[in-house]
Amino acid sequence: RFAGKQDKLADYLLDSFDLIDNGKITVANSRYAKYYIDMLNKLPAGSVINFSDIYEETFDGYVDKRFKISYALMPVVFFAMVYTGNCVIAINGGKTITASDLDIIPKTSVMDIYDFKYISKPKGVQLAELIHLFGVLNLPTGLMTNPSQRESGLAQLLEKANDIVILAIKVANKLNGDFSLWGEKLIPDHIVSGYKESGKRVLDMFSNFSSRFNTVAKLPNFLYTKEEIDQIDKDIQNLNVIMEYEAFRTELTSDVSYMMNLERMELGKTISGALESAKDKFREIRDAIPEDMDGEGAASDIKDNLEKVKKQYIDLYFEEHNKKRLNVVDSKKKGEIISSTKLGNLKKLKALSIFSAAKVDAIDTELASLKVCYDLTSDMLQAIHFCTKCNFVLGSSDAPVKGKIADIEDRIDSLLADWSQTLYNTLSDPLLGEQMTYLKPQQRTVIDQFLKTKKLPEKVDNYFVDAVSALLEGFEPVSISAEEFIDKLDALGPCDIDTFKNKINELLKDYTKGKDAEKLRIVVKR
Repeated sequence: RFAGKQDKLADYLLDSFDLIDNGKITVANSRYAKYYIDMLNKLPAGSVINFSDIYEETFDGYVDKRFKISYALMPVVFFAMVYTGNCVIAINGGKTITASDLDIIPKTSVMDIYDFKYISKPKGVQLAELIHLFGVLNLPTGLMTNPSQRESGLAQLLEKANDIVILAIKVANKLNGDFSLWGEKLIPDHIVSGYKESGKRVLDMFSNFSSRFNTVAKLPNFLYTKEEIDQIDKDIQNLNVIMEYEAFRTELTSDVSYMMNLERMELGKTISGALESAKDKFREIRDAIPEDMDGEGAASDIKDNLEKVKKQYIDLYFEEHNKKRLNVVDSKKKGEIISSTKLGNLKKLKALSIFSAAKVDAIDTELASLKVCYDLTSDMLQAIHFCTKCNFVLGSSDAPVKGKIADIEDRIDSLLADWSQTLYNTLSDPLLGEQMTYLKPQQRTVIDQFLKTKKLPEKVDNYFVDAVSALLEGFEPVSISAEEFIDKLDALGPCDIDTFKNKINELLKDYTKGKDAEKLRIVVKR
């Protein structure tokens, strides 16, 4: 209460007895306290100073024999002596108030405080045990062996105790959460339970250190045995093991996440085997952390193995990426084809019923499937296992691109040549000569030009296509699927020439049934 409450009355009383200096309670400057401290120091071992040795009864009530101060005020001096560790006070009811028990004063009867039984020296400090604790906590033991330095030593002890409490809480949070890596628990459950018990013991001991031993005067109440301190030493070591595991996990989380992504892929025996070996090494090093106590060093050793696997994977990925993605040169060529006059001519011509639009659509589809990416670098694959520019992943169904551009160019040229010949053959039909007279003059001109040169216009436009369509309107095209036709012939099985001819005639009759034989034109499409 003296330490925690500094209202005006308390300040006045403490100041009156010279018991306060710079806001702190002290007996160094109080002649009243020094007098009774001297009395206690002169007592034989085990002796006490009774109430009757201090006070005498007068007309005004009890006053102390030396200073003639009322017994209602002198307890301020005695409790200041208790606070500084110079005495303890025994009150009625068998309770002894020590420096660790000052918080019970507000709950104690005023008369029990005034009419106490005796004051005596506090019992001695368990110096050996305290020194042992300082050694366990890596604190200078001289701060405890030298009485003049105990206040400084206690301050360091309390600071260390607070750090240990924070450590124990961190460890509890780790162990109660997801404490795993690479899909496995870092520590088996049966061992984790022991670490949790260590954390509980540490908190039981240190969580209220700052209130139980916040002054040198309270150190005599330190009653822990050497065996209990040894157990706490082991418990603190267990807490440090968990933090080494946490350092291990923090260092490896991103690398292990990378490897877990690789585990889901078909990478072939070489890389898969290297990955499995790296995981075995990971388990071996992980399980040795309690002995080595170097989480970051353990992580560094594992990273060396994982980097080798990653390099193998990156080399493979680059090779496959280049197979399925166009480079700068081919990307430019793809763009040129898409915007080319040749492909544009085919797209115009496919509107004519005599041509198979599916062939042009197939070229368009294939061009669209050829993906472009030439920005990938090795550094980009260090952090993430796939190209974020094009999202290519190993094992994807993307078509290989090598040689595709040249192949598409050849197909376009070939299709243009075929369609040009087909168109010439169609328009050269003598029956169309009669219908040419019904075309507009400009339409006849473009068709005549084509028939003379046997070459398509440099750029096929709607006017040319419309002219051909108008000329063909007098004919009725009969489209026959090449696949369907072959299937029907295939069903015939082995046969002689006449049977084969008859079958073809039957099929043609089915296709042309109800049609004008003079005006129909058979078009085989595939």
